[in-house]
Amino acid sequence: MIKAFHRWGTRCVDRFKGMFAFAIVDRATGVVTLARDRLGIKPLYLAEQPGRLRFASTVRALLQAGGRRHRIGPVTPLHHYMSFHSWVPAPRTIYRAVRKLPRRRCG
Repeated sequence: MIKAFHRWGTRCVDRFKGMFAFAIVDRATGVVTLARDRLGIKPLYLAEQPGRLRFASTVRALLQAGGRRHRIGPVTPLHHYMSFHSWVPAPRTIYRAVRKLPRRRCG
């Protein structure tokens, strides 16, 4: 993945097949690139705090990593969670401070 990113930049994901989620940090610029497969088979969750961005492929990993207390969000995500077998459409999650990296639109 690193070699593909070095050669094709963010467009490298167009060449990948299968499920993946990754983060690459460019030390020279400080830019962090997060990506996941286009079908969302391997999700990528984000928790932003002032001066800090945490990410993981499961919400549970973010919750176990500590940081801010995670509270259940507004009624709409809770409604989706309870109605659609624990599924909430991206970029929301059931937690206020955690969101999903949305899938990129193709085309």
